Amino acid sequence: MQKLMSDASVIPTILETVDGLATRPRELAVVVAEKCVRQLVDVVGSLERWKATSPSIKAPLFGCTAIGDGDMPRLWFPSITDANEATHFWAFNALCLATISQVVVLYPEVGAELRSLAAWTTEDRIFQETAKLSRWICQSMEYQMQAEMRLYGMSSILLPLRVAYDVFTAGGACTAKELAFCRSILTRTAAMGHHFVPMFFDASRR
Repeated sequence: MQKLMSDASVIPTILETVDGLATRPRELAVVVAEKCVRQLVDVVGSLERWKATSPSIKAPLFGCTAIGDGDMPRLWFPSITDANEATHFWAFNALCLATISQVVVLYPEVGAELRSLAAWTTEDRIFQETAKLSRWICQSMEYQMQAEMRLYGMSSILLPLRVAYDVFTAGGACTAKELAFCRSILTRTAAMGHHFVPMFFDASRR
């Protein structure tokens, strides 16, 4: 988990740079945007290498088991460590890919950088991937929210659930069902007495 967090530690700095692109002259912003996309591609590569080499990874999907019927069966893990590694790995990947898509929409001049992503060469494919990762995150929440996990389990869902929530919000009508499911998770955390979880989200979005 420590190595995973280390590989993802550069993401906040990249996101801060992306947020500041609008304040730069267009010509300079394009150059900086291209650098940000390259950095995000590198992070995705680092995350995949972490998954391939980590001795704790259990295939497929971190050793989890799908329980239940329907489109969103629960994902059940061998341990809370497996669950945390899986949900954070999915969240970091989704965050990188969603940001790449956002940058390319605003600065289409850097679209060629997407060739480095192999299978994810179009905005539509990137969205499909981020939506899939975000669904897996939501399907994992019940495991992490078990009473026996106590505050550790509840606090560990904050970042992954926020990433999934933002992906589904950006998806509009295409992910309305998933967004409703995300909101139901927030409602449940409050009902369980963990009011700090909904506070992690913008009040206007709850």
